[in-house]
Amino acid sequence: GGSKDSEKEEKTTPLTQQWLELLSFPSMQGISAVAFMSGVFQGSTPVTSILFATETLGMSAGELGIMFGVQIMAMSITIQPATALSDRYRDTTCRSVIIMPGLVTSAVILAVQPFSQSVWMFAGLGALRAVTDALCVMPNVTPFIMDNTTMKQRAQALAMRNMSQDVGILLGATSLGALAQFTTVPTAMLATAGLQAAVAVFFYNRSQSARKEKDK
Repeated sequence: GGSKDSEKEEKTTPLTQQWLELLSFPSMQGISAVAFMSGVFQGSTPVTSILFATETLGMSAGELGIMFGVQIMAMSITIQPATALSDRYRDTTCRSVIIMPGLVTSAVILAVQPFSQSVWMFAGLGALRAVTDALCVMPNVTPFIMDNTTMKQRAQALAMRNMSQDVGILLGATSLGALAQFTTVPTAMLATAGLQAAVAVFFYNRSQSARKEKDK
């Protein structure tokens, strides 16, 4: 009994070592950044976009509810064909190619939104971002992780993805909320766009590095 326990202990890799090993993969570095940015956007929305909509554009609570309802409905309609597209292209290179347009489009929309002159422009840009995210990013994050990890690594890889997103929510709410407080709400929105652009560049770089390693 004792020998079996010792063998089991030898085969068990410490959690910290598992995460460090995963973070050494360029693909995991890139997709963790994408998950982090997704969290930043979620955390920053109440202290940036919603404030901009109410304070600058004068949107009411009912109008905000309709706007977000339309976005969620559009995402719900988009996600099924987007998932089918993701499943059709199971190769990791194809999945990274699908993710990139979503990241770039999101950065552009986030940069343009602070200059919205009307409720319709603001809401339309938000809906376009939601649809692009549902089409390109959301259905591909978890499959991308599955493609780039082994069965033994996947549980920890998915946990890392969730933690990255949670940390992003925390930092997005606190840091961008503070930035909006001490500067202006549009400045915080532009900072979010800058972060999104940086993540897009980083993900592209890491996915290309992963592709080169795979081709060796």
